[in-house]
Amino acid sequence: MEFKKVTIDNFLSFNHAELQLSNRGVVLVDGDNRSSGSALSVNAAGKSSLLSAVFYAIYGELPNGDSADKVINRKEGKNMVVTLDFNQGGNEYTISRGRKKNYVKLMSGDTDLTQGTVKETNARILELINISKNLFMLAIYFDGHNSRSFSELTDKEKKEFLESLVDIGIYRRAHDNVKEKNKDLKQKLEVVQEKKLSLNNMLSQISDMKKSNDEKKNQMLSKISSLSDALKISESDIIGFNEKYPSSKFDDLTEKSNGVDTSAIDLQISALTSEYNNLSSELQKYQYYKSQYATNLSKLQNDIKEKNSQFKQLETSEFCLVCGNPIDEEHRKLERNRLASDLNGLIADYKKTESDIAKCNEYLEENEKNIPTIKSNISDLGKQKQDMMSDSLDSAKELSNLKTEKMSLKYKYDNINTQITNAKEQLELINSANVDDKDVKSKISAESDKEKKLVSDISKTEKALVAFSDKGIKSNVLDLVVPTISDKVNTYLAKLSSGSLVVDFTTTTLKASGDESDKLDIKVTNLGEEATYSSLSAGEKRRVDIAIALSFQDIIAERSDLKTNVLFYDELFESLDSVGSDNVVEVLSDRLDTVDSVFVITHNESLKPLFPNSIKVIKEKGISRLE
Repeated sequence: MEFKKVTIDNFLSFNHAELQLSNRGVVLVDGDNRSSGSALSVNAAGKSSLLSAVFYAIYGELPNGDSADKVINRKEGKNMVVTLDFNQGGNEYTISRGRKKNYVKLMSGDTDLTQGTVKETNARILELINISKNLFMLAIYFDGHNSRSFSELTDKEKKEFLESLVDIGIYRRAHDNVKEKNKDLKQKLEVVQEKKLSLNNMLSQISDMKKSNDEKKNQMLSKISSLSDALKISESDIIGFNEKYPSSKFDDLTEKSNGVDTSAIDLQISALTSEYNNLSSELQKYQYYKSQYATNLSKLQNDIKEKNSQFKQLETSEFCLVCGNPIDEEHRKLERNRLASDLNGLIADYKKTESDIAKCNEYLEENEKNIPTIKSNISDLGKQKQDMMSDSLDSAKELSNLKTEKMSLKYKYDNINTQITNAKEQLELINSANVDDKDVKSKISAESDKEKKLVSDISKTEKALVAFSDKGIKSNVLDLVVPTISDKVNTYLAKLSSGSLVVDFTTTTLKASGDESDKLDIKVTNLGEEATYSSLSAGEKRRVDIAIALSFQDIIAERSDLKTNVLFYDELFESLDSVGSDNVVEVLSDRLDTVDSVFVITHNESLKPLFPNSIKVIKEKGISRLE
């Protein structure tokens, strides 16, 4: 999906503004509040209002939940309109929302797609956009004011978000299909039970059946003819499906979807990570030693200087520098020897300290160059693993879809066949001129057998419903996806935290009792030590949140049905130091490999030179405009 342009009139602090959204690169949204009484010129200029117009156009509310008349410009008080132009699936669309007059309108070129009610039109827009509000807030529209970070969501909210992110709705659809089949089987069971009741009644109605024999016979023959025509069509559908998807296609997909063995790559990543951590630790240790040696060297220099000064004073002084008594030549000689001994010891220590510093420099120079190579190898292995997992999941999804379709065609064919069989059985009953009790009882027994079979089939579908429920296959799919997400997050954290932070997404949590609970958790390692998200500093939390959001954006970029061309970051740099901010800007520039526009809002004036492009929102007399 490509967002093209947003146009706003009388929206929040704006009278009118038009913002091109596509092909903008990384753009800083700067502000200048010239209204009287403003404490800071960069605050409250309307920067967030500008970007929130996109969110409002799609979801009918602001990121903080405000809607209705709260979005209308206070001075104007009416005629608020937000218009969003975008491209989806090769078609151009326009969403328009207005207040006083209140409306929402959806257009595709000259075709009006607006539904009968605002609620129905909103549903049509969400169906077209195909991105939930929560997914938009966590992975496309990063709002430092109103967004809850993924790490702060409840276990249920995290799982629901990941399900929508990796599109495992196929299992929900499978659940619905099985549920429908279960319902159909129960309806058939009711039919069989009704037929048994009918047969029992038939024992007392044989005479009446003979009177209406001809009429029922014609009706049944017509029904059998109609069902036979339907059976031929169903059979033709099955033949067409088998020709289009031969068994070799299923075998190929089955082989591809049986999973991939990433243990070798995992071992390599683990080994490289251990090597990286060990080497980083050693480098830090040698830097510390070097610092201590340098401090000691400075002290030795001062001590040597002091001893030399005492030598000079000793030669001219009439009193001992130590005891203060008058000094003769013999006493002076003793003091010379003492000072010479002290000075020799200091010089020896000085030379040794110089040697120790040289050794530290030699170690650091030799080993620091290995760090980038190790990090690059870890990143390459992570991408290789991700590609392997992605191919396997795609094949599994396609195989499941084909199996469901084939099962549906077979079920339809069998159902028609069953109806024909039942109709022919009823025709036989009609044609029986002499129906006696024994024949009817035999048929009742046959229906009882059918009843048992249907009960058994219903039991099987009940089990299938459990398998396709939230605690079934979906849980296993999350187990496969979560390691990939961890790898993506840690790739970004390696840049944002210089390798000090590492996270691990897990789908199980160890209870105090030692048992495992089915809970999605995020484990954090800070400088090689286990930590919790809540124990991190504000800057460290922000780095983790940014890395997670960037990883989700990568997954969205890999899904053609969710991919967008623009990202929004409001107050992204808060709680980050200058080094962290530099790294984030570098990462955002890398985003241009998958999107063509990145809009960023920050109050940090020192960061402006880091952005290649900028736009400015100016606010005068309470009204904002784009310069």
